[in-house]
Amino acid sequence: MWQVCAGGTGDSRLPPSAPTDDERVALVGWASRRSTAQGLALRARIVSECAQGHANRAVAARSGVARGTVSGWRGRFVADGLDGLGDEPRPGVLYRFRIHRGLLDLHAGCAPPAPNARTGC
Repeated sequence: MWQVCAGGTGDSRLPPSAPTDDERVALVGWASRRSTAQGLALRARIVSECAQGHANRAVAARSGVARGTVSGWRGRFVADGLDGLGDEPRPGVLYRFRIHRGLLDLHAGCAPPAPNARTGC
């Protein structure tokens, strides 16, 4: 069950987030590897601290995030394991670059004049 650790106490109302040995190795690797994305490393640290028995409030204070953030990542880990810590696609329409008419006009104005054109200068 929950362990009581320095800096926070376990809460028996929270779901246990006890990772397996393989999951624990992956979490430590993600949290300490320099090439890991910042968001994933933070999530790995949050879940690792929760697994050690720290309360959400203590984990949030040490991580610099809100308690709801800690609770959310703990819940996703309990529900989906390591796969729950990955980024999900954003809702809504995919963002695409659009060329605005003004930008096209700007480029047209920068084109060299035609060979027989009068420039007015």
